[in-house]
Amino acid sequence: MKIRLAAFGSEQMIEQVTRFAAHFEGIEFIPYIYHKIEESPQLVQRATNVDVLLFTGPLPYMHSKKAIQEKKIPAVFIPVDEYMISLVLFKAIHQLNCTQFSMDITDAVNMEDVLDELSLDMKDVYIQNLSHYYDLEGRLNDKEVVQFHEKLWLDGKIQMAITSISNVYAELKRKEIPVIRMIHPKKTIMDTLRRAIMFGELELSKKAQIAVGIVSIHQYQALLTDKGSYLAEHSSLVLHQLLLDFSAEINASIQKVGKEEFIIYSTKGPFEMITNQYRFLPILTKIKKLLNIKVNIGFGFGLTTKEAENNAQLALKYSADNRDKYCAYLVNADKRLLGPLTSHSVEGVHDHGSTSSDYLLFISQKSGINIQNARKIVEFHRMTSYKPFSATQLAEYMQISRRSAERFIKNMVTAELARVIGEEQLTPRGRPTALYQLNDLEKEHA
Repeated sequence: MKIRLAAFGSEQMIEQVTRFAAHFEGIEFIPYIYHKIEESPQLVQRATNVDVLLFTGPLPYMHSKKAIQEKKIPAVFIPVDEYMISLVLFKAIHQLNCTQFSMDITDAVNMEDVLDELSLDMKDVYIQNLSHYYDLEGRLNDKEVVQFHEKLWLDGKIQMAITSISNVYAELKRKEIPVIRMIHPKKTIMDTLRRAIMFGELELSKKAQIAVGIVSIHQYQALLTDKGSYLAEHSSLVLHQLLLDFSAEINASIQKVGKEEFIIYSTKGPFEMITNQYRFLPILTKIKKLLNIKVNIGFGFGLTTKEAENNAQLALKYSADNRDKYCAYLVNADKRLLGPLTSHSVEGVHDHGSTSSDYLLFISQKSGINIQNARKIVEFHRMTSYKPFSATQLAEYMQISRRSAERFIKNMVTAELARVIGEEQLTPRGRPTALYQLNDLEKEHA
């Protein structure tokens, strides 16, 4: 099965990434071209039945964060890193004979190291971090970025502007201000494609998990006593037919257990699609329309049929305890309870097993790491089944520089939230890489 990779970017960048994507087998590359970065969230919403989202830079990714969260699909972006900055500076200095310039960068770049390596005088370089131009919703005010470069040009302080933003580049060109764009090196693009494929493979393995659904008529014997055998058996027949139709939609098989219970066997992928990432369960609408009785529905995921059945039984219990006649619950392979799934689309499904706010606050206060990054670190540790990890692995997952990941880890170790447990030698002559593990403190703050 191919990994369906949706890519978002300008026409120029999409063409460049498309060429490099052709080097990889096993992926289906689906381009989404925007004329302005602001269009990227709408394009993300239009992307359906894809495994990974790839953005050609950090800015379209930042603009699309809310849409990405709604999709619940892994997303990566091609970073603006030190290697890319070094190449564009080399071009400006040695090919264009420019030594006075302005530049806008992301906070992932350590410019002091780059300028030191190139022996550049800081007084001739005007650098602005783009984090100053984001609004509360994460959108970039590119007009202010243009003003930053334009003022320096009009004041005679620079010979050229360097930008990574297509909108800013176009506007500076229109104003006849000398400007060059940062071009993503082949290595950076290839590394990002490899990371996207890694996430895609993980998604495909998750979608191949076994899904088991257990559906039962609530208190069937009481219904039989109160309403009589005709109504009870008629309800069972109608429910059976509805479940047969539902099973056909997700390529599932169905087994009837007595007159009041049914078991559905499928895989995770089709179930995710039909529920729109667990937002609602379509069959509940039909049950609500045709049956005026409470139906308990529980779904479970697992690597084996037995594991999925056990999780489905657990989810079924939550459905039975809920007073709502028309709702379902899901327990995934990590034993997390999701629900309730209802008969209509909702903004999101409550994750009853997600990391507790108290625990994240505890980490944040003790380590000085903000809650958002603390959540990412904990989720990364869970995703890797609590195995030892390196700073490089954490950086790839969080899509930050290795230096930033090392700083987070150092804070965690200093706060006694993590510890060094060993080293690994990646190459015979290379330096060994430290391996870390989080301390088991979550139970104390659950």
